[in-house]
Amino acid sequence: MEQIPPYVWPCVCIAFGIYILVQGIKMQRVVLGSRSWPTTDGKVLESTIQPGWDMIAGSYMRIVKPKVVYEYEVEGKKYTSTQLALVQTDTADEALAREKANQYFVGQLVTVYYNPKKPEFATLDICAGRVDVVVYLAFIIGSVATIAGLVWLLVGFH
Repeated sequence: MEQIPPYVWPCVCIAFGIYILVQGIKMQRVVLGSRSWPTTDGKVLESTIQPGWDMIAGSYMRIVKPKVVYEYEVEGKKYTSTQLALVQTDTADEALAREKANQYFVGQLVTVYYNPKKPEFATLDICAGRVDVVVYLAFIIGSVATIAGLVWLLVGFH
């Protein structure tokens, strides 16, 4: 069996850290920009839950997510979306997903926040405070992984 060169794992750690940092920066841009997004009225077309499977840590896990379809109009053009929040989290807890879906009923009028540059991207909840926590965690995890990989790489070869 061939041995993996000692620099591979530190480089993987650095790459992972940089990837997480970049994702955090992208998310932060969306969060900051969304605070000034215009709103429009929307209408809920469907509200249910959607079970499925998602790859998590290398294995498939059953997830359940709320599926709320709503329509809205921007400058005379109609759009539909299922995005409930800027950052959505799936769960294995069907009751939790159902609770979220039950907050919306067919025909309900909702306030839709939309990206003025890309009006097809919209959400019902910009929830900036909760998203900030995710962004900060991305910065922390990305920084720690990158620094750890660099230290591992530098110390490991001297």
